[in-house]
Amino acid sequence: MTRTGERVGAARLRTPAWIARIETPDGRVLGAGVLLAPRRVLTAGHVVAPGRPYTVRLVGVPDLDAVPATVRPDEHVPQREHLGDRSGDLALLRLAAPLPAEHTTRLYRLAAPHGPVSMYGFPDGDDGGRWHGATLVAARGRDSQVQLRPVTPGELAAPGFSGGGVVDHATDQVIGIVLSVDEGPGSAFSYMSPTETILSHLPQAAAWTDGAEAVDPRLRAGAAAGRLDVPFATELASWFRGEGWPVLVTVVPATGDRAWTLQRAVTLADRELRTHRNTSAVSHDPPETVPPAGAHDLALDVTGLTAADVMDRIAERLGIRGDPRPERLGDLRVPLTAVLVAVDRAAEPDALLGLLDRLAGQGARLLPAFRRADGPAARAAELLMHRPLRRRWSRLHGELDHITDELGPALDARRCRVLPGPGTRPLL
Repeated sequence: MTRTGERVGAARLRTPAWIARIETPDGRVLGAGVLLAPRRVLTAGHVVAPGRPYTVRLVGVPDLDAVPATVRPDEHVPQREHLGDRSGDLALLRLAAPLPAEHTTRLYRLAAPHGPVSMYGFPDGDDGGRWHGATLVAARGRDSQVQLRPVTPGELAAPGFSGGGVVDHATDQVIGIVLSVDEGPGSAFSYMSPTETILSHLPQAAAWTDGAEAVDPRLRAGAAAGRLDVPFATELASWFRGEGWPVLVTVVPATGDRAWTLQRAVTLADRELRTHRNTSAVSHDPPETVPPAGAHDLALDVTGLTAADVMDRIAERLGIRGDPRPERLGDLRVPLTAVLVAVDRAAEPDALLGLLDRLAGQGARLLPAFRRADGPAARAAELLMHRPLRRRWSRLHGELDHITDELGPALDARRCRVLPGPGTRPLL
């Protein structure tokens, strides 16, 4: 909902009050923006530049005059590109006079963005603006920007959409802003910077943001660096890249090098917490130990939590409303990826293990970490790794037997009926 309680979905039937049109002082339209506070508008970095004058107009509130605006160098993040990998391209405009607070909206954190969205912008010749529909496809690159596929070819985001808010249909929340259009031959994609990526570049925007953070504060790598456990860091980074078995059961004590290595991994793998500072700090580490940004949806210390508590946190991160049953994860286009630490210190370890088994059955990627390598950790490894692997190998063995014992001989028999015998010539 917006700050006024208006559902954004209802606002899609008209022009929302928080939609900002960014112009030059002589009225030329440059792009769109999102009014987050009476004096602050979020937009794409390529729409504006420090030191230049702009005006901001709320097109959904026709009785308001345009307001002068500027952007400071420390609130302008230019787009950077390395080998086709884009990052940044964000800006916060400061308005010379406040606009009414009731017209503002808020950003919303949403893990694994997927599904239908709408975006508002100002294509050439339409200064009043319009909604375009799209589907979120997948995140890409070091900045975890999200591809948007237009619902129809005519709804591809034009330049006047740059900086416009992207509204998620399932939650009716503003989950990011439009950045650019892929200009390659035959391309039909535009790109969105999701809320958590925006916050990694412009942390001050957290004041106007709702939604649960991905990483439990107890699992964040602090300023004090530990000693990197390289083999463990490599194993974690590989799992975060989606390699290997989807469930990785491991043992991580509460303190020590292994604990710090896990904290480093979940911090670097989070869109919001991964910053230029911490990536620079690990620039001399082996590259195979660095996970990609946006590689998990949730990292949670489950000490003292019930299975219901954990499912509620997962549902909140995924934007699941109503009854948060594990079976609802099967409807997601992107599987859940979660790190759950201190599983053996949960209020209900056995019930939580049962929940993890159900989540794994719905396609979730899970990293349950235990404090001790005793009974609970061994049971989890058997339930979530060893037993499913044995079942998979058994099915594979049965399929191979079917191929070699039945399909193979049957194929040979058919080949004998159609191939010419030795010493004969084919007619064709």
